[in-house]
Amino acid sequence: MGVSRVLIHKSAFAFLFLGVVARGGRLFGKRLPTGFLPEEDQGYLYVNVQLPFAASLERTIAVCNQIESIALASPA
Repeated sequence: MGVSRVLIHKSAFAFLFLGVVARGGRLFGKRLPTGFLPEEDQGYLYVNVQLPFAASLERTIAVCNQIESIALASPA
């Protein structure tokens, strides 16, 4: 009977602690500035282009232009 009583008291403490953490998170969340999270999609597309070593600037521009035309042709 003593072991059950101890485990029940520990579970009550765990739920109480969970409630305190949730309440603290809610209060902390209200104080954070909302500028860190964008409210809507800004329309940016990030692409990583990796060409062979010593690729010329002209080749890099050509590949970037090709990627840009593919992205602009997409309706999404």
